[in-house]
Amino acid sequence: LSALEGEEDGSIRNKINHSKGCGGVMRVAPVGLYLPKHMNSIKEIDMVGAEMAAITHGHPLGYISAATLTHIIARCVTSEEDLSVIVNEGVGVTKELFADEKYIDENGSFDISKCDLIAYANGGYYKLGEKVGKFGFSVEKKKKENEKKQKAMI
Repeated sequence: LSALEGEEDGSIRNKINHSKGCGGVMRVAPVGLYLPKHMNSIKEIDMVGAEMAAITHGHPLGYISAATLTHIIARCVTSEEDLSVIVNEGVGVTKELFADEKYIDENGSFDISKCDLIAYANGGYYKLGEKVGKFGFSVEKKKKENEKKQKAMI
């Protein structure tokens, strides 16, 4: 909240810090719930969510995630679509609104490893390093071990 104590207001264009924590994204649920009744453009609603977060979180990771969550909430209250469709749509719109060439790989896909990611653990923030696995990796490993055990029993 120290960002609110200064003379200047933070925004996407006027970054007053480099905060990329979760505080910005935590505040945007009301934006997604309220604005669809008053605005027609989902992209404009998403940008309001991003700007709300950018007041205190000047790093793109601090406000882009807020735009995505705003999108997801707004679409959940205005659409009958499945959540997975809404989430994929939100990610796509976020890429349209915020994709910076430095985050795009040679195939035109978003490359999360270029984002200087951080994680929070035990009261501290830590930089994340190299990819060490993939979704389902631990289950896949156990499956291979079980197959070996089954072959050994035959």
